[in-house]
Amino acid sequence: MRRTIAAQMITLLLLLTACADGGAEAAFEALRQTVQTSEISASATVTVLGTDTAETFTYDFAETASGCEMSVTEPELLSGVKAHIDADQTTLEYDGVILPAPLNENRRAPLTALRQVLSAIREGHLDLIWREGDTIVVQLIPEDDEAIRLYLDPDGTPVAAEIIFDDAAALRCQIHSWNTKRGTDDESNDPNLG
Repeated sequence: MRRTIAAQMITLLLLLTACADGGAEAAFEALRQTVQTSEISASATVTVLGTDTAETFTYDFAETASGCEMSVTEPELLSGVKAHIDADQTTLEYDGVILPAPLNENRRAPLTALRQVLSAIREGHLDLIWREGDTIVVQLIPEDDEAIRLYLDPDGTPVAAEIIFDDAAALRCQIHSWNTKRGTDDESNDPNLG
């Protein structure tokens, strides 16, 4: 008798746990599907963590057929600097001058943060998913020593992300706008566009 009640309680607990995410996993899977079939453009503020001085950069990001383009908007000193990243190289451009730019060896490269987040959404292993109030939190593992913690609004639109290396947060992204483009159709999840 006790075994039957214990088995029923365990079954009930498993059922409640499976329903506990309240659609969070479905919202993430819908985002993953959209990101896999679309080009993404976004605007974000990225803060470099774990260094002596806090570095913060705001930039616009857009995927292209050959890679991705970024344009720094803040800090003012760097406003107008553009970066292009493709499979083979990274280049920086300022006022028409184009220079090769190696990626930061300690992997705290703010201009590549959104690209890392997109890559993790597309290909990373879904490790954990939970809710913090209305926010959906997804932890993705793209590599053994790296994790991406992605924060989604209730509709499944990314609003923030943290890039974690060796169990320490290295970059924090505050996503201001998020837009998807499929073929000639343009879908926007940017609340500022009405």
